Amino acid sequence: MWIYAFKNFDIFEFASKIKTQSYISFETVLKKEGVIFQDYGKTIFLASNNTIEKKAFWYTFKCLKLKDSILYNPIWLINKWWYMIASKERAICDRLYLSQNYYFDNLEWIDKQKLIDISQIYNQRVILQVKKLINHA
Repeated sequence: MWIYAFKNFDIFEFASKIKTQSYISFETVLKKEGVIFQDYGKTIFLASNNTIEKKAFWYTFKCLKLKDSILYNPIWLINKWWYMIASKERAICDRLYLSQNYYFDNLEWIDKQKLIDISQIYNQRVILQVKKLINHA
């Protein structure tokens, strides 16, 4: 398979073209927003309707499956015209949904009320973990 692209293109836009019905989230947003410090280099994480991994342009695109009721809920998904990206609070909830007791390095700039509001679309475990995070932040 050959892919043609302009010399300067937006890698997030490209990621959304690789997997439709997806949005940028998880470690990609958390690192970009300073919530975690670990660098995943050339890996772009997406929330999707199935779990797949693809490689292109020296990047790895990891799509992680979320339940449809979460994936298609627009709460705090930011429309960047050509792609959708989670807010840092939404990315925290996405990660907690798939990884129980995940460690976040820096929660100083998190909007706590937004985090509580977003957590309501997830299961009870995520809601409880968000409350625990807020109490310890």
